[in-house]
Amino acid sequence: MSFLLAKMAALMLVAMASGGLVTRWWIFRRYEDVTADYGRLDRAWRGWRLALQDDATRRAAARRASALPRRSGAPPVPRAHVARRPQRNGAD
Repeated sequence: MSFLLAKMAALMLVAMASGGLVTRWWIFRRYEDVTADYGRLDRAWRGWRLALQDDATRRAAARRASALPRRSGAPPVPRAHVARRPQRNGAD
């Protein structure tokens, strides 16, 4: 029985090692190394981010400029009307 367990353990180790090697081979064959292009990608990302921030700033400024002025001719709401709430008697 111990020989069978030792044989199973050895085969499991061989399977893990070969699976790791196949995985490593597949990843290196499939994916491209981008470390050489990191500077270019970083510059492109910064330019895109700055353009987005500038666009958001322009939109916020346009929104503030086109905001409707407050109506000064309307009378203020009395505090009694604002603070008043309907009373519940619990027999709902």
